[in-house]
Amino acid sequence: MNKPMKALLFAIILAASLSAFAADSCSVKPPAGAALAIVEFEDLQCPRCAAVTGVVHDAARVYKIPLVRYDFPLPIHSWSKQASIIGKYFDHLSAAPGAKDKNLGDEYRKYIFENQPAITPSGLRAYAETFAKSKGVTLPTNVDPNGELEKEINVSYACGVTNRIQHTPTIFLVKSDGSAPVEVSDVDKLYATIDTMLPKASAKSAAAPKKKAAKKGVAQK
Repeated sequence: MNKPMKALLFAIILAASLSAFAADSCSVKPPAGAALAIVEFEDLQCPRCAAVTGVVHDAARVYKIPLVRYDFPLPIHSWSKQASIIGKYFDHLSAAPGAKDKNLGDEYRKYIFENQPAITPSGLRAYAETFAKSKGVTLPTNVDPNGELEKEINVSYACGVTNRIQHTPTIFLVKSDGSAPVEVSDVDKLYATIDTMLPKASAKSAAAPKKKAAKKGVAQK
């Protein structure tokens, strides 16, 4: 076999291996130890994502179930990918040993959603700096000098493609028993759907605060 043919064969085998790895590593499932989780694919420039984020986070808090987020910046949006890269920077900052604020990434995304209508590609940096300053953090001139954060966003986006995500937000409820994920296309039905998927005792314990949280979430739309 000549060298060009060997190189081609190697490339095909490598591509197939990476595809299989992606399909396995991007399977939508709850974190270890969780019976049920909310899994959301979101785009920081997506108006609907901004509208439902309060309801989704409230549901996770009320039912005490994990919220697993995937960055899925749509190519049609001009600043969402860069915003996601900055979000990853804050995620890593929160995860660093000795970090005082463990939720910087979530707080940043909430801030971006709140200011979404006013943000432009050239103005995104100023909003990120304002957020960082409010948290006592100095944002470096280049948050991703080696491109590692962008790679993480690309992997997250690839997970969405693997799972055939076509719009944002895409919200799933996923059980640990291996059953198929349930997409919640109408966020107003998120609580009711969680009730049907949680054990009765857990659903009953969440029922009292649920109404208050749902009302708060709707008000944020």
